[in-house]
This record gives sequence, C-alpha cells and structure tokens, in this order.
Amino acid sequence: MFGIKKPALIVLAVLVLLAATAAAAGGVNVYVDDNKVSFPDQQPFIDENARTLVPIRFIAEEMGADVGWNGDTELVTIEKKDVLIKLTIGEQKAQVNGAWKTFDTQAILYNARTMVPLRFISETLEAAVEWDDNTRTVYIKTDGNENPVEPGYKVINGFTVPEETDMVIDGQNIQVNREIAFRIDVGFPMQAQLNQMKTALESKFGSNSIINEVVSYASQKTDRVQTFETKYFYIDGYRIDVGTSAGNYYISILVRKQ
Repeated sequence: MFGIKKPALIVLAVLVLLAATAAAAGGVNVYVDDNKVSFPDQQPFIDENARTLVPIRFIAEEMGADVGWNGDTELVTIEKKDVLIKLTIGEQKAQVNGAWKTFDTQAILYNARTMVPLRFISETLEAAVEWDDNTRTVYIKTDGNENPVEPGYKVINGFTVPEETDMVIDGQNIQVNREIAFRIDVGFPMQAQLNQMKTALESKFGSNSIINEVVSYASQKTDRVQTFETKYFYIDGYRIDVGTSAGNYYISILVRKQ
C-alpha cells in the first residue's frame, strides 16, 4: 500500500483485530419493522466499545435509504428523504445535513463490508431502536411503521414519557453527556413514579433485566432522610446513574451515553 504511513497501517490492523475478536464473541439479530434482516456473508457484531456494528447496505435497504461508497476516500453516504449522512471509515464523527455529529466508535471495513454503528445511523434516520439483551436482538422501528405516541405522552430524545407526572424530567444536555434525567419525588406516591420511569426506559431500550435493577435500587429511598451511594447500571452503550443524598426529596436517575 504505497503512500500509507506505518502508524496508519498499525491503527487499521488493530481495528480489524478488535473487530474479529468481537465478532467471534457471538452474533446479533436485527429486525426492521418486525422483518428479520438477512446478512448473507457478514453478520452484525458488538465491537470493543460495546456498540453494535452492521453491514450498512442491508440495513439501509430495509429502512428505505440509499447508500453510496467512494473507495478512494473511504466515504459512506446514506440518504433517506431529507437526511444525508456522510461518514468516513475510521472516524468517530459524521456529517448530518452538513453539521458534524460525533459518536464513540468507528465505522470499519471488515470482510469487504462497510460496518457502521447501528444505533447512530438508525436514530439519525429518525427510527426508534430497542435492544433485547437476553436474545441479543436489535429492533428498529421506522417512522412509517412506528406506532403513534399515545395521548398523554410525548417523546424526549427517544424516551416516551408522560406529559403529566409527579417526576421532574429533564431532556438532553450535551454539556454533561446526558440523554435524559428523571427526579423522583419521595413527597409524592412513589410507585406511580417508578412505574412511569420504567415505562420510559423500556420505550428506549426494550424489556431488560437491567431496568428492573434500576427500579429496585431507586425504590430504596422512601423518605427524605434516607441516602444511598450512586450506583451505575450499563445497558446497550448507555450508563444509568441512580443515587440520592440525605435531606434530598429526590432520587436522581440520569441516563448518559458511554
């Protein structure tokens, strides 16, 4: 490979080796609008950053998007309706309609397939993504087939939350890497708030035992004087922080991308 510097070759070799190791750990099933996606030669896998990588062409076709590839610059383009994504192999950022967005893994070439981060691509194309940890399955719901939000609910950054609740719900804050935050008030009925938070988390991640652990840990505080240390729970590339302090009416639940 003339003209490629040795450090670049080393980085590329490390990425491929890590991808091979992750792929060997087991495959991932992917459904788009209840249709299982077939990958004839290269299966999706979870990489070293705990992100699901997929061959982009098969996913894009199922989602009704067009894919372009420039072998000279290793640039992938993904276009659907009024969304245009430009992503270069090995980088942790992409252009979305001309604006830069970052993510925390890399698109790579593996077994002659362009492997891209599934959640970033799907959510940028305005699809909902759910992960079932028990079956290692990703469920993607596109706009055209996604169930409408029920009356009395709204969507905040992919989480379906009640419009009226005793909880305090804060939306995304990129300065602190926060996707959403829930503050459960012990001065109001606790179980209703815990159930609403669980439903909101499941709307993003699907049914998962980790969410049950989050709810169980948060339910420890039943009055203002109680305190417990912040505990971290990990689910599909996200970290959920749960904690409180003495004298505080609130139990804090913060969802952050890792």
